[in-house]
Amino acid sequence: MKTIILSLITALSVAGPGFSDEVTAVIGEALAAYQAGDIAGAKDDLEYAVELIGQLKSAGLEAFLPAPLEGWERTPGDSSGEAAMAMFGGGSMATAEYTGAEGSFTITLTSDNPMLQGMMAMFSSTATMAMMGDLVRIQREKFVIQNGTDITGIIDQRVMVQAQGSPVAAMQAHLEAMDLAALAAF
Repeated sequence: MKTIILSLITALSVAGPGFSDEVTAVIGEALAAYQAGDIAGAKDDLEYAVELIGQLKSAGLEAFLPAPLEGWERTPGDSSGEAAMAMFGGGSMATAEYTGAEGSFTITLTSDNPMLQGMMAMFSSTATMAMMGDLVRIQREKFVIQNGTDITGIIDQRVMVQAQGSPVAAMQAHLEAMDLAALAAF
């Protein structure tokens, strides 16, 4: 464990002076606690550092949410899902709400959550997806439209893209505006 902590601190210090932030400070506190024999405190500090890093990654994921198309407004979505993500194995999530004269919807991006692996069996089979709803391709990626209110797809087997609300045409147009290739590389 000491080797891991020292490696993390070394990596962060090599990243440069601009990287000195709360994450670096908390990892330093974890190392100090570990060296003082406070294993529980070191573990708690490291878990907190991992949470902070997850928040940074979620902020990066938010950049992939599409800008509102003409006639639509975008507001940041509810961030309470981050707590639920932690309960179900972690990962990152970003959400935005879109409103216009035609209706409103939410786009949610979820990445690196272990529960997505269970969904992959359904989304890897076109036949299974067809049983779930209407199939549609967006930038060569398979999505399923369910109940006329949900569009869901999984990009690169690790990022779920979900739009919920109405109208479907506006949700699909916003999903088309996303850079799904860059999202796959996130």
